[in-house]
Order: sequence, then C-alpha cells, then structure tokens
Amino acid sequence: MKDLEIFGSERGNKIRKGPLLMLIDGHSLAYRAFFAFIKRPLRNSRGENTSAAFAFTNSLIKLLRDWRPDYVAIVFDAKGPTFRHDQLETYKANRPKAPDELSIQIEWIKEIGKNFGITEYEIPGFEADDIMATLAIQAEKEGVRVLLVTSDKDLLQLVSDNIQVLDTRPKEDILYTRESVLKKFGVPPERIPDLLGLMGDSIDNIPGVPGIGEKTAKDLLQRYGSLENILNSLKVIPKPKLRNLLEKHRETALLSRDLAYLNLQAPIKLNLNELKQQPINRKGLFEIFRHLEFFKLMEEIAESFPPIEIKRGAPTSLKDLITLAPFDQEVLLGGDCITVYRASYEEVKELLLDESIKKASFDSKSLYRTLFKNGYGIRNLIYDQMLAEYLLHPGKPSYDLEYVALERLGYILPQSEPDKRAAEVVIVNKLKKETEEELIRLNLIELYQTIELPLAEVLASMEVRGVLVDRDILREMDDALGRRLKELEQKIYELAGTPFNINSPKQLQTILFERLGLKPIKKTKTGYSTDQEVLARLALQHKLPQLLLMYREIFKLRSTYVVSLLSMVDPKTGRIYPTFNQTGTATGRLSCSEPNLQNIPIRSEIGRYIRKAFVAPRGFVLLSADYSQIELRILAHLSGDENLMEAFKRGLDIHSETASRLFGKDTKSVTQNDRRKAKVVNFGIAYGMSPFGLSK
Repeated sequence: MKDLEIFGSERGNKIRKGPLLMLIDGHSLAYRAFFAFIKRPLRNSRGENTSAAFAFTNSLIKLLRDWRPDYVAIVFDAKGPTFRHDQLETYKANRPKAPDELSIQIEWIKEIGKNFGITEYEIPGFEADDIMATLAIQAEKEGVRVLLVTSDKDLLQLVSDNIQVLDTRPKEDILYTRESVLKKFGVPPERIPDLLGLMGDSIDNIPGVPGIGEKTAKDLLQRYGSLENILNSLKVIPKPKLRNLLEKHRETALLSRDLAYLNLQAPIKLNLNELKQQPINRKGLFEIFRHLEFFKLMEEIAESFPPIEIKRGAPTSLKDLITLAPFDQEVLLGGDCITVYRASYEEVKELLLDESIKKASFDSKSLYRTLFKNGYGIRNLIYDQMLAEYLLHPGKPSYDLEYVALERLGYILPQSEPDKRAAEVVIVNKLKKETEEELIRLNLIELYQTIELPLAEVLASMEVRGVLVDRDILREMDDALGRRLKELEQKIYELAGTPFNINSPKQLQTILFERLGLKPIKKTKTGYSTDQEVLARLALQHKLPQLLLMYREIFKLRSTYVVSLLSMVDPKTGRIYPTFNQTGTATGRLSCSEPNLQNIPIRSEIGRYIRKAFVAPRGFVLLSADYSQIELRILAHLSGDENLMEAFKRGLDIHSETASRLFGKDTKSVTQNDRRKAKVVNFGIAYGMSPFGLSK
C-alpha cells in the first residue's frame, strides 16, 4: 500500500480495529460516476466520454487512501441473466440499457483496477451483490472486518458489528452501521428484504405490493416484526383497504422479498492472500491515463526528469543541428546528446546567424521574440516542437512544455528554471525525428514548413513591435462613459424609488421583484435571475430593466476595454503588447490575449469609437484585409451544395442569399439585420452549431 503515496501523502483517517476487507461494487460506482457528469461530461481530444473512468479512479484512490484496507477486490456484474430471472422474468426489465459511452468505460475501469493491483471478480449468473455478500460472510467468520462500497440497498441486509456499507456520494459519504440502517429505514438490517418485499424496488423492477410505499411498509414491520407475521395477521390489520392489498398480493410480496435476499452461496471461496493489493503498475496506469488524458493523474505517477549535465560557455562541436531554449539573458543549447550548454547571446550570436547550421526549438515564437527584444537575430530555424504537436493533435488541452514532457515521455520537469530549460532542449532532440515522421505520414509537413513555421517569426515581430494607441481618445472616452454612467445611475434610482448597488444581483432582485413587483422569469441557487436574457424580457414590461441593460453594456465596455486598455499602454512607447496565439484554436485561427484585440466590439457606436484609438505612426497606415468568406467557400467545395456553389460562381452576397431563403424575402428586401442573422447561421453551421443554438 506504500504505492499510494504517489497519489498524495495523506494517511488513512478512518479508525478501525483488526484487518479490513474492502469489497467495491464496480458497476455501482461507475454508474454514479457517469451520471454525476451527465450534463457536462468530460471528454478527451478524441471526443470520448471519460467521466466515469475519471470519477471512478479518483474515488478508488480516496477509498484506498482513507481506509487503507488490508484486502481489497472490485466486483462486477456479469453480462446475461441471473438466477433471479428464473424467479421473475421481468426482473430488472425496467432498467434502461447502459449507455454505450458508459459500457466502453467499464472496460477502462477494469483495466485501471487491474493496474492498481486489485483483484477483480465477475461470475456469470450471479450479481455483484451476491459475490460481495458471499465473500463478506466468509470473511466475517474468519474474524476479518468488511466494508462494502456500494449504493445498492440490498447489501444493507448484511450490516452487522463487523460488516458495514459505505455509500460514496459527491458531497459526503454515508457509512451504514446497524444503528444508522435502523434510523434511516425504520427496520434492522436483516429486515431490509421484508421492507423491499412490501414497498418494492423500481430500480431492480421488484414489484412489491402495489399501493404500499416506504412509510406504510415501515409502519407494518415496526408493528408486526416480519413479512410472515404481517401476512399471518391480516385479520387484525385495522384498515380494510390495506388488508385487501396484502391479501391480494401475498405471493407477490413473498416473491419480492425472495428476490431481495442475497445469495450467500455464490461459487467463490475467500482467499485472503489473493485479495492483498499488489504493487501498482505505474507504466500500465500511465498508458491508460495518457489515452484518457487525465493530466493530473499522469503527473502523480510520472517519473522525474533524468539529470542533465549543463556546461558553461558556447559549444564548439555542434555543427549539424542545435536546439535552443531562451532563459533570462542567456540561452541553453545542445545537439543530439544529454549535454546542454549555457551561454550568453553575445557568445552565440555568430552561431545563431550561421545559415549552414540548422536550429530547432520547442517554441520558436518565444525564441524569436526573446532574441528580437535583446537585439539579436537567428537564421535557419527549421523546427518547432509545439507547432508540430498542435498540427498533429489540434484538440489537445495544452501544448506547453509540461504537457508534452508528461504525455510524450512520462516525465515531470525539473523545478529550477535553468534545469527546466535544459530539459526543453533534450525533449526537442528526443522527439524531433519521431514527430517529423508523423507529420509526413499525415501529409502535414508542407503546412508545417511553409505556413506555421514562417508565421511564428511574423507573430514574434508583431508582439515585439506592439500596437500604437492614441491615449487621448481613450481618456476622452473614459470621461464620457463615466458621465453617461452617472446619468443612467440617477435615472435608475428615480425609477426604483431608492438608491441601491446596481451591480449587486441580490439588491437588484429586491428592487425588481419585491419593490416593483415584476414577475420573476427563472430561478438560480441564489434567488431569482437578473441576467441579460431576463432583463431583456422584463424590459418589455418596464423601463427600469431597459436602463439596466444600457448601464451594464456601458459599464462593461468601459471597464473591459477603455480602462483596461489604458492600463496596458507602455508609458514610454505608447504601445500595447498583446500576445498572438498560434496554437489557441482547434480550427487553426489565430487568437489574441492580454489584451484580446480581436474581441473589441464593432457593431456598437462605442465599440467603433474604441477602435479609433488604435492608430498608425506617422508615415504608416493601418491595413485591414480579410478572406472573402473562406470557410463557406471550403464548405461549398466539400459539401457540393448546388445553391452554395452557384451563389459563389455568380459573385452573389452569400449572406443576403441565405437571408432571402431564411425569411422568405427577395434579396433586394433583405435588411442589414436579416443579413446579420443569416451570417450567424452560415458560419454557425460551418463550425458545428447545435440545433438548439440554431433555434435560439
């Protein structure tokens, strides 16, 4: 169990006496894990649902770490009917078939369990409950305490001084002892089958007695003790309707109870030696976690990066290819060996400009930018690991050094910055040959060499150059928007009849729904919603929500753009220095951050005025260029849609053509608003808009 230390140093915090056997209901834990994420499932870059496997793995780690069992097994339901189907053909008939996305994950979960060194059981014709029950009773007889991990009520019938049931839940686990079973269900553990015989169990399609629910079933058992006693006491049951129900469904009640009884004679014999957890198979687990893209779990079982020798000064023997990584005012570089050199830019400036020597890097844009800022250049940079990773796997969550080192090589990077940069050099040298072969195999090498690599240098130059800003325009706008907000604030207070914090959802709820008496539209955890959609609908009934929408728009524009942009302007150069992200989108589009210059509004008057603040220095102009509906032209080519192709061939405005079809208008009657909506539809469909999104 020492292997668990790789998943955290916490010791088991559950107090217990004597050896402990933990039996985990695999399907029960997997089902709960899967449906906990049903609204927002986790998916890897291949689109595979990984929710159940992720939550199961984390639950398993927590169980092992908290309880430190001496013996452990995971038990699964086998496919096909069980002996209970012979008793009742419709047993579990109402239970829907497990979603395919869950069934696939069960196989991953089984592999995860095996690589944790845990024994797994699955017996055809028997449910996991029966296998767990049989092992639990045998273990109890040998003086071993048992913890059954399941959300199934059936196993509660086994609870005793030495057998407990743990129901793992998202907020807080529930541990069932004899006392807690009695408190929750009103009957002792051994009477759980009688309870289910009366009230039934919709999950397993155990019928019970129609018309008898949990409360009535509890009352009957508390009064008469057992199902047999109830059925033998029908004459003295005071309520005629209840008496008739029990008489009419006597056999169904007995059958339902029998179905709820656990079979303690499953064909399995307890072998405690077999149930000792074996050493964790780190390599096997890592491969599974890599496929599922469980980055944090990969980190916890990865190995430390091997030591790297770092020598001072410029190398003299590197001639064919060198890999470079910038660090502070120095650069780390090396060839196809474990030795890495650390030198100043001045020491390697001739080497950097030597066109006969090929250069490689992990992130060429960062390397270019660092060199340009320090007044140095570089030639013949022919390889960039991050760009290659991006082209090969455009849906991955990250392409940074930490992720590539972990996913590709199974290593955790060193903590110190020089050692990390040295590792960067080694990683590129290790992966270059294999990665280039992948690019060639997937016909991506031309795109890589002729578009992505040259673009990195262009973007680095743009980042170093920055964007010139007219601060006077921004200051004027800041003052004007501030005055406009004050005016709106006073009008809002007048309509509300009192001052309040306009940016407080709680106070706004009070004003709108209590003071003004407007009808709430939707509820959230913190009360009635006052979001954009709600205010837009309320604005049809009252002027205050209209003013609130105006206030919010101006407040957002001022804080997000005007104030923010002013704070980012370099006082010496008058420029803003954004970052242009080459690997930011799966579609290949560039993205921009800190600040996002692509996101400045253009349709509103204020947005257009903000854009005027971006200027060209004297002697230069700002040039705006755009592809003419490039995605839709590609869509026309790939889909072969006749209407789309004909519109492009004739040089028609594609958005107006779509608008005329959407709204049943002649193209001459199409308004700018119609065209705007059609544009959203056209590009939305090209980029995977959902039916719901289209309807909205």
